[in-house]
Amino acid sequence: MTRPGRRASALADVAEARKTAPGPTGYGSSNFNIMRRARRVLSTMSLALSDVKRIANLSRLELTEAQAGETLEKLNGIFALVEQMKAIDTSGVEPLSHPIAAIEPMLALRLREDAVTESNRREDYQQPAPATQDGLYLVPKVIE
Repeated sequence: MTRPGRRASALADVAEARKTAPGPTGYGSSNFNIMRRARRVLSTMSLALSDVKRIANLSRLELTEAQAGETLEKLNGIFALVEQMKAIDTSGVEPLSHPIAAIEPMLALRLREDAVTESNRREDYQQPAPATQDGLYLVPKVIE
Protein backbone atom coordinates (compact mmCIF):
# COMPACT_ATOMS: atom_id res chain seq x y z
CA MET A 1 0.00 0.00 0.00
CA THR A 2 1.12 3.51 -0.73
CA ARG A 3 1.57 5.96 2.11
CA PRO A 4 -0.57 9.09 1.70
CA GLY A 5 2.52 11.32 1.71
CA ARG A 6 4.08 9.54 -1.29
CA ARG A 7 0.78 9.60 -3.15
CA ALA A 8 0.27 13.30 -2.57
CA SER A 9 3.87 13.95 -3.60
CA ALA A 10 3.39 11.94 -6.78
CA LEU A 11 0.21 13.84 -7.62
CA ALA A 12 2.03 17.13 -7.11
CA ASP A 13 4.87 15.91 -9.35
CA VAL A 14 2.40 15.00 -12.09
CA ALA A 15 0.72 18.39 -11.89
CA GLU A 16 4.05 20.23 -11.97
CA ALA A 17 5.36 18.12 -14.86
CA ARG A 18 2.26 18.81 -16.92
CA LYS A 19 2.47 22.57 -16.26
CA THR A 20 6.13 22.89 -17.22
CA ALA A 21 6.32 20.28 -19.97
CA PRO A 22 6.59 21.48 -23.57
CA GLY A 23 4.36 20.07 -26.29
CA PRO A 24 0.67 19.16 -26.45
CA THR A 25 0.99 15.84 -24.60
CA GLY A 26 2.57 17.26 -21.46
CA TYR A 27 5.54 14.87 -21.57
CA GLY A 28 8.83 16.70 -21.90
CA SER A 29 12.13 14.82 -21.87
CA SER A 30 13.18 16.53 -18.63
CA ASN A 31 9.97 15.45 -16.92
CA PHE A 32 9.99 11.86 -18.13
CA ASN A 33 11.46 10.45 -14.90
CA ILE A 34 9.03 12.43 -12.74
CA MET A 35 6.07 11.09 -14.70
CA ARG A 36 7.41 7.54 -14.61
CA ARG A 37 7.92 7.70 -10.83
CA ALA A 38 4.45 9.19 -10.33
CA ARG A 39 2.82 6.46 -12.42
CA ARG A 40 4.63 3.78 -10.41
CA VAL A 41 3.50 5.28 -7.09
CA LEU A 42 -0.06 5.84 -8.26
CA SER A 43 -0.36 2.34 -9.75
CA THR A 44 -0.83 0.87 -6.26
CA MET A 45 -3.82 2.95 -5.30
CA SER A 46 -4.93 3.30 -1.69
CA LEU A 47 -6.88 5.96 0.12
CA ALA A 48 -6.25 7.76 3.37
CA LEU A 49 -8.92 8.66 5.91
CA SER A 50 -8.70 12.28 4.76
CA ASP A 51 -9.54 11.15 1.19
CA VAL A 52 -12.67 9.35 2.38
CA LYS A 53 -13.76 12.40 4.39
CA ARG A 54 -13.17 14.67 1.41
CA ILE A 55 -15.17 12.39 -0.91
CA ALA A 56 -17.98 12.22 1.67
CA ASN A 57 -17.98 16.02 1.93
CA LEU A 58 -18.11 16.41 -1.86
CA SER A 59 -20.96 13.89 -1.98
CA ARG A 60 -22.77 15.76 0.79
CA LEU A 61 -22.64 12.66 3.04
CA GLU A 62 -22.30 12.94 6.79
CA LEU A 63 -20.02 10.18 8.09
CA THR A 64 -18.95 9.53 11.65
CA GLU A 65 -15.32 8.62 12.36
CA ALA A 66 -16.30 4.95 12.66
CA GLN A 67 -18.22 5.00 9.36
CA ALA A 68 -15.33 6.75 7.62
CA GLY A 69 -12.93 4.12 8.95
CA GLU A 70 -15.16 1.27 7.77
CA THR A 71 -15.55 2.90 4.37
CA LEU A 72 -11.78 3.36 4.12
CA GLU A 73 -11.20 -0.35 4.82
CA LYS A 74 -13.82 -1.38 2.24
CA LEU A 75 -12.49 0.93 -0.48
CA ASN A 76 -8.87 -0.09 0.09
CA GLY A 77 -10.03 -3.72 -0.03
CA ILE A 78 -11.62 -3.05 -3.42
CA PHE A 79 -8.42 -1.38 -4.65
CA ALA A 80 -6.37 -4.36 -3.41
CA LEU A 81 -8.68 -6.74 -5.30
CA VAL A 82 -8.29 -4.66 -8.46
CA GLU A 83 -4.50 -4.81 -8.08
CA GLN A 84 -4.69 -8.61 -7.73
CA MET A 85 -6.84 -8.82 -10.85
CA LYS A 86 -4.41 -6.57 -12.77
CA ALA A 87 -1.57 -8.94 -11.89
CA ILE A 88 -3.23 -11.89 -13.65
CA ASP A 89 -2.03 -12.60 -17.18
CA THR A 90 -5.12 -12.66 -19.42
CA SER A 91 -3.33 -12.50 -22.75
CA GLY A 92 -4.67 -15.88 -23.93
CA VAL A 93 -8.18 -15.55 -22.52
CA GLU A 94 -11.00 -14.84 -24.94
CA PRO A 95 -13.61 -12.27 -23.81
CA LEU A 96 -17.02 -13.64 -22.81
CA SER A 97 -20.36 -12.31 -23.96
CA HIS A 98 -21.75 -13.15 -20.53
CA PRO A 99 -19.69 -14.00 -17.40
CA ILE A 100 -21.85 -16.96 -16.41
CA ALA A 101 -20.83 -18.69 -19.67
CA ALA A 102 -17.45 -19.52 -18.11
CA ILE A 103 -19.12 -21.46 -15.29
CA GLU A 104 -22.21 -22.95 -16.92
CA PRO A 105 -22.44 -22.80 -20.73
CA MET A 106 -26.08 -23.93 -20.66
CA LEU A 107 -27.08 -20.81 -18.66
CA ALA A 108 -25.42 -18.37 -21.04
CA LEU A 109 -27.61 -16.00 -23.00
CA ARG A 110 -29.19 -17.68 -25.94
CA LEU A 111 -29.29 -15.34 -28.89
CA ARG A 112 -32.30 -15.69 -31.12
CA GLU A 113 -32.26 -15.26 -34.85
CA ASP A 114 -33.02 -11.70 -35.92
CA ALA A 115 -36.18 -12.28 -37.95
CA VAL A 116 -39.35 -10.24 -38.55
CA THR A 117 -42.21 -11.70 -36.55
CA GLU A 118 -44.93 -9.09 -37.10
CA SER A 119 -46.26 -7.44 -40.20
CA ASN A 120 -45.99 -3.69 -40.90
CA ARG A 121 -49.23 -2.12 -39.64
CA ARG A 122 -48.26 1.54 -39.94
CA GLU A 123 -51.24 2.31 -42.20
CA ASP A 124 -53.66 0.86 -39.62
CA TYR A 125 -52.08 2.84 -36.77
CA GLN A 126 -52.03 6.11 -38.70
CA GLN A 127 -55.59 5.86 -40.01
CA PRO A 128 -57.20 7.54 -36.94
CA ALA A 129 -54.56 10.31 -36.85
CA PRO A 130 -55.78 13.78 -37.90
CA ALA A 131 -52.89 14.35 -40.34
CA THR A 132 -50.09 12.18 -41.77
CA GLN A 133 -47.69 12.49 -44.66
CA ASP A 134 -45.22 9.92 -46.01
CA GLY A 135 -45.71 7.68 -42.97
CA LEU A 136 -45.12 10.49 -40.45
CA TYR A 137 -47.55 12.15 -38.05
CA LEU A 138 -48.10 15.86 -38.74
CA VAL A 139 -48.60 18.12 -35.74
CA PRO A 140 -49.39 21.83 -35.50
CA LYS A 141 -46.44 24.18 -35.10
CA VAL A 142 -46.29 25.43 -31.51
CA ILE A 143 -42.91 27.23 -31.42
CA GLU A 144 -42.19 29.98 -33.88
